[in-house]
Amino acid sequence: MKRTRWIWKFFVLGLVLPIWFAVGAMADEAVISGVIKKTEDGIVLAIPNGESFVIFNQDLSNLVGKSVKITGVLEEGPYGKSIRVESVQKIKD
Repeated sequence: MKRTRWIWKFFVLGLVLPIWFAVGAMADEAVISGVIKKTEDGIVLAIPNGESFVIFNQDLSNLVGKSVKITGVLEEGPYGKSIRVESVQKIKD
């Protein structure tokens, strides 16, 4: 019985926790300003340096063409760089 507990603790501490922390470390929170655009990949935030981030967790189609500041988590998704939006603030033009 004690051996089984030891093996279980080893499994949790040695394998599960490092994976859990590695996944959490991949996500970078950021505040990014840009223009909402509609592309073939979906609705994106286009920033001045030419990069764009696919917005996948909120419908921001009503803001197409508007300048915004988005707070969210940057991720690498099936369409490239993406942002999981936490908040959106319109910027006056």
